Amino acid sequence: MSREGSHRVSLPSSMSIGRCFDRRIARRNHIHLHMTRAFHLIELVLLLAGCHAPRPGAVGADNSGATLRADSTRFTLQTDGPLYVASIGFHAANHSGRALSMNYCNVPTPPLLEKQRADGSWMLAYDRVLLLCLTLPPFRIPDGGTYEGTLKFAAGRPGTTVFPKFEPDSIPGVYRLRWVLRAGVDPDNKAAPIVTIVSPSFRLTVP
Repeated sequence: MSREGSHRVSLPSSMSIGRCFDRRIARRNHIHLHMTRAFHLIELVLLLAGCHAPRPGAVGADNSGATLRADSTRFTLQTDGPLYVASIGFHAANHSGRALSMNYCNVPTPPLLEKQRADGSWMLAYDRVLLLCLTLPPFRIPDGGTYEGTLKFAAGRPGTTVFPKFEPDSIPGVYRLRWVLRAGVDPDNKAAPIVTIVSPSFRLTVP
């Protein structure tokens, strides 16, 4: 029996409630699947972007005729708060019979700094931060050309939270520069070999 102006409230059955929860769970799983795929896509894009740079250890070309040297046999590493700072001038000459090239943000990217271990092997002392963008035209050293630059670095001291860090446990020792370039005028040509130029060693000291 109903009265005028009254409202009837219908409660959902247990079956309809179950279907509602099933739809919500399915929708949540669908959203989670799409988010997971999106994250994997982002990871793939970053991986491919990082693969743009020529990496040490790839198939290399004969680098005879291409030379690299520091402009001194001794450099002093300074302390600036939580940082180690230094400026290492270098000179590159290309008489390899072909151009050498590279491409990053704000090219050219300076050489890597490596330290010699007690067993004679070499370790990375400082790895600079590279931005994954391109500069046009790319950096090139033509055959017969030279380039002079400076490796300026500011690296976090051990025990600090500043990155990138200076990797060796101690500073004094024997160091060298290593520069990875692409043979040819097009640094994006993956078929072109990689040329790695290594400088003669020099010493790094503290005041």
